[in-house]
Amino acid sequence: MKHISVFFILFLLVLIGCQQTIKKGEASLPEIEVDAILEEKEIRIQDIAEDISYIPLETNDSMLLRGVFLSICDDGIAIMYQVDGKIFLYDGKGKVRGIVCRKGNGPEEYVGMQQAVVDWNRNELFVLDYKSCVKVYDLDGHYKRILPIKDKVRDREMYPFGERYLAFFKEVPNTEIGKQAGDFSPYSPVLLMDKESGEITTLPYMKSSNVNIHLSTGWVNSYALYASGKQLYLSDISSDTIYHLNLQDHCPVPIITRTPSVKSMDGGDFFLNLEGATSRYYFFLRTGKEIKISQRGDASKYMQSWLYDCQTGKVCLPIFLNDDYRSMKLNAHDLIHCNNKDNHLYAKLEAPDLMEALENDELSGHLKSIAENLKEDDNPVLMVVKLKD
Repeated sequence: MKHISVFFILFLLVLIGCQQTIKKGEASLPEIEVDAILEEKEIRIQDIAEDISYIPLETNDSMLLRGVFLSICDDGIAIMYQVDGKIFLYDGKGKVRGIVCRKGNGPEEYVGMQQAVVDWNRNELFVLDYKSCVKVYDLDGHYKRILPIKDKVRDREMYPFGERYLAFFKEVPNTEIGKQAGDFSPYSPVLLMDKESGEITTLPYMKSSNVNIHLSTGWVNSYALYASGKQLYLSDISSDTIYHLNLQDHCPVPIITRTPSVKSMDGGDFFLNLEGATSRYYFFLRTGKEIKISQRGDASKYMQSWLYDCQTGKVCLPIFLNDDYRSMKLNAHDLIHCNNKDNHLYAKLEAPDLMEALENDELSGHLKSIAENLKEDDNPVLMVVKLKD
């Protein structure tokens, strides 16, 4: 009992210190007006990039890619296809390493894959199962251990936090789920799990209210945690402030805030979520608080991808252009943000589109050479953009 009391006192001291750091940082934060009407801005990738490279992802009968990118770095590339419970693995140059799939009902299998994290240094794959646990495998698919989770964590929200931890977002109490606004006893939602022991600690950040995106047929939670590069961010739509989670002391550091306040009577018609970050840019998704079925024909009415430039303090609707691929036009939502390398952006270039661009003489350089050897049913080519510091 004495041990528990000492631990609790230490936690309170850390919490008080973090809250003081947060309040001090929030005093001079840049602000984003969520109801603003923005203009499109064309950004030539060559103007913001230190280097641009292209990685053709090898194709064979078993590696026909579907899903989302989990990790892109020199050690390897990982793509998760949640429906089939598969992880597609490549080396850093796009050559096939193999597939991990342990979906099933056995004790060493996962019923379903909510999210996954690849740790190349440990040669381990962490799978967030629907059975309130994390199953751990090596990158050849061999079972290693199970890490139980007692709390209900939000679906799909498991991210790496440094070399040692996995981070989760603890769900609000059951009585508050699905409510548009709720006041309940404040709690700390960000959980850190030790990758080896499974020990869980709580990050000193307090959540005191809850909001949801309302659909015509119900409601949906927005992501609260987001990994970009080697960094982890907290972007809870019920809070006005977005935070970077500090690896050294685990304190949330405020980086930007929204206006009007989501808690005010005039809280605006939109929520704001961080989708990625580099040394110069923050990427946001602005989403309507209420989304009606009739709106889905025109996604721009309820969903826009915004870019905030930390150097200029300006926000825009970016359209990314590429001298190597003259017909390419990507918005911010087309870019891939995942963990492992800071200050990088990625985009998936589909083989049929590249072949058409080649036929129209719209490609040049290394990308043109790659496209000359593509077939229509080949896997995508990965564009890797290392940004200028």
